[in-house]
Amino acid sequence: YRNAKEITEYVNSEMNMHMRPVGISGQVAKIELNAIPKITIDADDRVALICKKELVENLYHYIVHTLNVKCNLISDQGNELQRGLINIVPVSLTKGLEFEKVVVAVEGMSFNERYVSFTRALNELYVVV
Repeated sequence: YRNAKEITEYVNSEMNMHMRPVGISGQVAKIELNAIPKITIDADDRVALICKKELVENLYHYIVHTLNVKCNLISDQGNELQRGLINIVPVSLTKGLEFEKVVVAVEGMSFNERYVSFTRALNELYVVV
């Protein structure tokens, strides 16, 4: 699988799967939502915070207004992905996309939604606990 070794191992463990990684190195971490400002984002990084559609607006407002982190909100109505900042995206719009870094707010997600969310990360996966 195209994800970093550590991400593939995490998905295999969490989802009881047996995918093989491509061998690149990465990281997986469980974090609290307020740790998002500590994630290093380079100007060319594609970064997503993936969550249930129902949580998109609340997470956007919390991250922008409480954590003071610039974000881009992606919805069914549009908006393009932007590099160098966090794109808050409902899981329903992420299938087929890849990001260098992914934060997953797993609250309320089904098995399939968690799988899709976890496997969008190429190098770094952060799971909100």
